[in-house]
Amino acid sequence: MGNSFRIRWPGTLVLLAAAIGCGPGVGDEGGACGLDGRCEYGSVCVFEICEPLASNGGHNTYELISPGAFTMGSPASELGRLDNEEQRQERVTRAFYMKTTEVTQTEWRSVTHYGREAFSMCGPACPIQEINWWEGVAYLNELSARDGLSPCYSTSGCQGSPWSEDYRCASVTFAGLDCDGYRYPTEVEWEYAARAGTTTAFYTGDITHATGSDPALEDVGWYIENSDGSTHPVGQRQPNAFGLYDMLGNVGEWVHDPYDSDGDSRYVRGGSWEDPARRCRAASRNAWSSDWRFGDVGLRPVKSAL
Repeated sequence: MGNSFRIRWPGTLVLLAAAIGCGPGVGDEGGACGLDGRCEYGSVCVFEICEPLASNGGHNTYELISPGAFTMGSPASELGRLDNEEQRQERVTRAFYMKTTEVTQTEWRSVTHYGREAFSMCGPACPIQEINWWEGVAYLNELSARDGLSPCYSTSGCQGSPWSEDYRCASVTFAGLDCDGYRYPTEVEWEYAARAGTTTAFYTGDITHATGSDPALEDVGWYIENSDGSTHPVGQRQPNAFGLYDMLGNVGEWVHDPYDSDGDSRYVRGGSWEDPARRCRAASRNAWSSDWRFGDVGLRPVKSAL
């Protein structure tokens, strides 16, 4: 547990890059994007131009997270604890790849060709925001299709079109953890990855200030005390032992699990730039309507290791 290695998947999967190449339908760096917004390996499509990932901070990477057991939730003594954080033993039974950073504005645009950010002045390497849970599903399915993988979700009763303000669906069917495409992490996967083998409120130590500046959070997360009222480019704070950045703070992250039996609400984990330290703890759980959009909520894809 704790051992991981990095898999780089810029633009398309490494395994597919050789097959796709840079021929017809694939744009060269600095030139127009090819068919379906495709660019050569190492570039992404930004406003119809193929730009190198280096301009986006080069953060389109995934870490392999090995299976293991851990204690989910928080002890009764943890500062800022809520009643929905009851401790229980959980086990991640299969390995999965998790994106090292939250999805950025550039990455979102390269797939959808639309923007969805509350802080456009933050720049292309900042996390995407203001997406509802359904829009995230559409993004993950599109990302899977682009990389030649099987979409993990099928939806029904949808209104509007993906990336539109009114997009929402009546129901969703999840293909399960055997799906080879991109998906939301489960709550168990998310917290296991966020803790990275630690048992404290933050992966750098215990929380000492429920509000105000907390020394253990300062170097790892953007939160209300250090964010200056905005998101920040991904990957600027200290990663955890699994090599994951911004798991605590910057933007909250939609996960797979429904809050209620009808699935109208979903959990958001990790806290954000506008939250106090207590809301950025690894055990902190929030739930929002699947239809709502917030300037402090984005997403981080995972992919089962098959």
